Amino acid sequence: ANELGLYDMSGNVCEWCLDWYGPYSTTNATNPSGVATGSNRVRRGGGWRYGPAECKSTGRYWGKPLDSGDYLGFRIVLAPVLNEKRIVPEEVKMLGPVDGQAWISPTTGMEFVWVPTLKLWVGKYEVTNAEFCKLIPEHNSGSFRSFPLDRPRQPVVNVSKENIDKMLRLMTDTERNAGLLSSSLEYRIPKVDEWLFFAQCNKTNYYTWGHSMPPSFGNFADKALATKFPGVYAIETYNDGHIVACDVQQSGVNQWGIYGTSGNVWEMTVDKSGELWGLGGAWNSCDTKYLRTDARFSISNDTFQSNVLGVRLVLSKLTPFKK
Repeated sequence: ANELGLYDMSGNVCEWCLDWYGPYSTTNATNPSGVATGSNRVRRGGGWRYGPAECKSTGRYWGKPLDSGDYLGFRIVLAPVLNEKRIVPEEVKMLGPVDGQAWISPTTGMEFVWVPTLKLWVGKYEVTNAEFCKLIPEHNSGSFRSFPLDRPRQPVVNVSKENIDKMLRLMTDTERNAGLLSSSLEYRIPKVDEWLFFAQCNKTNYYTWGHSMPPSFGNFADKALATKFPGVYAIETYNDGHIVACDVQQSGVNQWGIYGTSGNVWEMTVDKSGELWGLGGAWNSCDTKYLRTDARFSISNDTFQSNVLGVRLVLSKLTPFKK
């Protein structure tokens, strides 16, 4: 360690710096800020592959922002936000989702699955409270008869189309402005036909799990709910163990690795005419007509919200405007 108690300032691994690499000024300067932009970032400190000369504190090296290696690392600092507009180089702007590969939103940590036939990414899970509140921190999903609906990994509920649109704008704009998402891509809610396709894994089953009852997976009104609240309607031959909405990773998974398309919460979708529909059933669903994959209910307006209605996102290419 040095006199400040900082370890490995010389050697071990070479450390990335925020500065762009460029020539020093020919005049004397104290803590110069360097060039405003460039194509290479500064690296300092030397590493286990470097000789003594390269490990001097005055040594300065450079590399492309996408470079990596067994001799390269980094150190983090905590500092006030600078009131400046950061310029993102074109090669960094190339980062983002790649067709055929899974994607994780850098803004929310939301996971997406690539669906080849649809040529888009589908949310692996329903949007959670934690993910939604990263963008709209004041939201609270509430509770049902003292049972919480606002745990971090439960699906967000009591959200309207207006709330969801606000989240989508923030999520899309933040990642575009940071150079992490192409301007040709956008986050949105699924279309009805898209939802039916990925929920059924391109099959024509009555239910997401097949053609017969009881369910093979999913969070519905079951023995656990009926035991806690005697007299409520429930599927007497089924027990998923959840009284209300469960954490999204516990909500059952289909053959394409997509969770929660059977129950837990209804998911907001939109049809070709722009009308909103809830699909997929919820933790309080028990009538077989509401467990069918094609079951749906009409969402009356953009301000409607319910403790059994949530949302799943897709990431897709923008549809070209047609005159």
